[in-house]
Amino acid sequence: MHPLVALAYTTIVNTLEKGEAKGHEKDGWRTTPKEVQLLKAIRHAITSIGLANYPEYFKDDETDIEHGEQALVRFDMYLRNLLDERKRSEQSRK
Repeated sequence: MHPLVALAYTTIVNTLEKGEAKGHEKDGWRTTPKEVQLLKAIRHAITSIGLANYPEYFKDDETDIEHGEQALVRFDMYLRNLLDERKRSEQSRK
């Protein structure tokens, strides 16, 4: 698993287990629908895997928004590749 994906996954799980995200109150978090909690956790994960953690994956002049967009693109590419691999594996079993 790619280190960025592993870190994003860990951050998502930790955020959901803690029941709060950065800037959110615990009580407000509890009343938020589960799918919204997941989206917030994913957004938190993507923005928290900052340039300091994996500087080799990002350009020096990349802004926070560009960084977030690129992280989402990389995460999406990884998930699409994983799905393609699973489909090929299932087809080869038939």
